[in-house]
Amino acid sequence: MAVLTGKDDQGTGGGAWAQLPIGIYPATLKQYTSAPSAFEPDKERFEFQYELDDETDDAGNPIVMRYWANAVLSPRSTLAAMIEAHGFEWSIGQPFDVDDMIGGKVRLMTGRK
Repeated sequence: MAVLTGKDDQGTGGGAWAQLPIGIYPATLKQYTSAPSAFEPDKERFEFQYELDDETDDAGNPIVMRYWANAVLSPRSTLAAMIEAHGFEWSIGQPFDVDDMIGGKVRLMTGRK
């Protein structure tokens, strides 16, 4: 389970998810993108986009929550925890295809910073 405290596209800490009560919500990973890390441009990071399965905004659109993880796979990495939350196993030195996570169902806990 991931604890999300993300921000909307403007970085203001809002978005439709910010109106949800703190709690646990079923969600589906719809897509991810990769880009250089904002803090370490020579390193890659992933932005995962989850849709909450049973929640919509006031206009009836799915609520999207984003979560970021560095493209580092180690026992204490965020990416490893996300892979495990999706029900997959991984091993040091073995490749893992992040595409396998797309469509995966998880439970996300919302929170506030």
